[in-house]
Amino acid sequence: MEGQSFLHANEKLPMKAPGDFFSHFNRRNTRRIIRPLIIILGQLVFVALALGFLSAIHTRGHILPYRVTELILLYPQSKTYVVTFISHLLALASSYLFSKAVLYLMQVYLEQPLSVPVIGFWVSLSKRDLIFERRQAMWLLACAVIFLAATNLTASWTSLLTPTTIVIHTALRGSEIDLSSPVFNDLDQFNEIWNGTNGIAIWLNSTLPSVTSNSGAVSADSDIGHTSVLDFAGWIYFGTTGGIAPIDFGTPHSTWLSTSNIEPLPAIGSDFNISMIQQGLVADVSCEYQQLDETTNPPLTRKITPLNVTAVSGWELSYNLVSIASVCPDGETVSTAMMTASPTYDTIGALSCTRDADFNTTSYSLIIDLLGKYGNNSMVCTVTPQTTNLLVTYDLTDGYVFINQDGMPEDPQVEPALPGVSYAAMYAIEGAFNYGQTTFGNVIGDALFVDFNSEDVTEPEESYLRGVVSFTGTAMKIRLAGKNGTFINTTDGPPSDLVRSITGIARTTSVGWQYREGAKNYLMLLPILFIAFASIALVVFAECKSGFKGIPLEHAEFDPGDMLHLMAAASAGGMPDAFNGLSEEDIKKGKEKRLRLGHVDGRIGFCDVHAG
Repeated sequence: MEGQSFLHANEKLPMKAPGDFFSHFNRRNTRRIIRPLIIILGQLVFVALALGFLSAIHTRGHILPYRVTELILLYPQSKTYVVTFISHLLALASSYLFSKAVLYLMQVYLEQPLSVPVIGFWVSLSKRDLIFERRQAMWLLACAVIFLAATNLTASWTSLLTPTTIVIHTALRGSEIDLSSPVFNDLDQFNEIWNGTNGIAIWLNSTLPSVTSNSGAVSADSDIGHTSVLDFAGWIYFGTTGGIAPIDFGTPHSTWLSTSNIEPLPAIGSDFNISMIQQGLVADVSCEYQQLDETTNPPLTRKITPLNVTAVSGWELSYNLVSIASVCPDGETVSTAMMTASPTYDTIGALSCTRDADFNTTSYSLIIDLLGKYGNNSMVCTVTPQTTNLLVTYDLTDGYVFINQDGMPEDPQVEPALPGVSYAAMYAIEGAFNYGQTTFGNVIGDALFVDFNSEDVTEPEESYLRGVVSFTGTAMKIRLAGKNGTFINTTDGPPSDLVRSITGIARTTSVGWQYREGAKNYLMLLPILFIAFASIALVVFAECKSGFKGIPLEHAEFDPGDMLHLMAAASAGGMPDAFNGLSEEDIKKGKEKRLRLGHVDGRIGFCDVHAG
C-alpha cells in the first residue's frame, strides 16, 4: 500500500490462516522491473547482434585480418572450435533468459489456482524439455516448438558467425590497343606502324619467329586434348593467346595502356584474380587437300634444283633447292624457296597473296605445299581473321599469370578483321613455315603432317593456323602498347584512335563473411528471433496479467525452476492430502488437485485449493 515500506528479508511474516493468502490487499507487490527489464533488454541485444551482424555484411562482406586468415587456413579446426564455443555461450545466455521469462510468468500465474500437471508443464517448458502427454496437445505442441527452437540456437548462431571462403568483387577499368581502329584500314597509316626500326614487321620477323611457330603448335596440341601452354614475355597462355594483350595492372606501368580499380581493393586476401572483357583475334580456318599444278585453281609450279656447295674445309656438300610459285588473282606472282640436304627434299612451303592494290582483303587463300616425307601433296586453306570479345581470366600463382579465354556467347560481336590485321596474320603464318624449314626437314611438318598424315584429317593444321593468327594479334598489341615498342619516341604513346576502353572485375578471395541479398538469409535466424521474441512476449504478458503490479514481494525469491524450492514449497504443509500414496491411482487423483502459492503457518508454500 502507498506510504508503507516493503518487508525486509529477515522480517518475520505474520501467521495467517490458509485462506488469508487469498487477500490481495494484505500483500505488498514488488514494483521492481529489473528482472523483466533484464530479460527484455538481454534478448533485444541478441536480436540486434544477429540482425546487425547480418545487415552489416550484406552489401560488401567483411574480410578477417590477414593473420587470422592465415591461422584459419593453417588450422581449420580452430575456426570450428572458436565459433562453436562462442555460439554455444550466446545460445546458453538466450536460453537462460527464456527460462527466466517462463518462470516469471509462472510466478504470476501461481497467484491463482493451477492444476498439478500444469505446474509441471510450466517447469518443463522453462527447461525446454519435451512433454509426452497425449491429452495435453497444446502443451505438447508448445514444448515441441520451444524444444526445436532452443536446440537449434547453437546451430543458428554458428551458421551466422562462422567465417567462410568469400569473394569480394571490385570493378576495374582500363584500355587496350583496338584492332578495329581505322589505322588498320588505311594503307598509309598502317605502313607507319608496320615498317620502320620500331615497327611490327621487324619484331615479328626477327625477334618472334620461334614463338610464332610455337604458338601454332601449342594451339594444335591443345585442341587434341593435351595440356599445352605458351610462355611469352612472362605470361603463360593456355592453348591460345586469343589475340589479347595482358593488362598492365598495378604500378609501375610497363606499357602506355594500364588497368586500374574503380573502387578500393580489399587490403588483404588469400587469393586474387581478375576477369576482363577484351578484344581478341581469332580466325575462321578451313583446309582441304588438293593436287595442284600449273593448270589448277589456284595454280602451283614446283622446281627442284640440285646445288653443290664447297665448304671452307674443302668438303663438297650437296643440296636441293626447292622453289614453289603461284599466280594471284591480280596477276601478281608469289614464290618462296627452301634448301634441303641432298638427296632428300622434305620441305613445306607456304604461299598467299598477302597484298592487293586496294588494301581491302580480309580473307586469304593459303597454299601449303608438301614434299618428301610430308606427302607430296598440297593443302589449300581459307583463312579469315576475325576480331571478337573474349572473357579473359588472370590468375596469380607463384608470380605468374595464367590466362584462360572463353568466348562471349551472349554478345560475341565477331567481325572480319581489317585488312592491316589480316595482312599481318598471313605475314606471320608464312614466316612461321619459313622459320620451321631446315636442311633436314620442317619442324612444323614433323609435328603436324607426319603424326597426322591423312588426307581426311585437317583439324591439326587448322588449329595451328588459328593459333598463329591469335598470337599475331597479341604480338601486335604488345608492340604497339609497350613503352619500348612502336611509340618509344613519343611522349603520349598510341594515338587515341588506336585505343579502346575495357572493363572487368577483380576477385579477392579470403576468409570472412558474405551474404547474398534475399529473405533466405534470415531463415537461419529464426531460432534466435523466436526465442528472443517469445521471451519478451512472456514477460510483457506476465506484467499485463499482474496489472503491472509485479509479483508479491514474499514470493520474489521463489524459483519454480529450482527443485529445492519446489520441495520446500511442497513441504510447507499446505497440501497434506494432495497425494495419498505412490500408486498409479493416487498419482492420478493427485493430478486433479489445484494448487497456488501462499502462506501456510507463516511459511511460503503450495496450498491445496478445495472446490467450493
